Amino acid sequence: MKILSQIIEGFESPFGLELLASVDWVINENKNILSSEYIQKRIIEWSKRKAKIFNREIIDTAVNHLMHYKKELGYERCTLNSLPTQKLF
Repeated sequence: MKILSQIIEGFESPFGLELLASVDWVINENKNILSSEYIQKRIIEWSKRKAKIFNREIIDTAVNHLMHYKKELGYERCTLNSLPTQKLF
């Protein structure tokens, strides 16, 4: 339970949880080499609503956050390219 609390820290709102869940889904469905551009493209293709509410900066923030928990989330084999190095929040 502690690790779950850490993973969602800062994303506890319905918006934040949907964002984390959406990014996590794309990563888990595509365990090859990914980029933040690809993740954004897949989320935008997913639904018009997600395309309106999740911009590139927000998606990048979620990706960077989730990558801190690669081992716990099972992303060890996932390679992400072209991720921004700066934190937005």
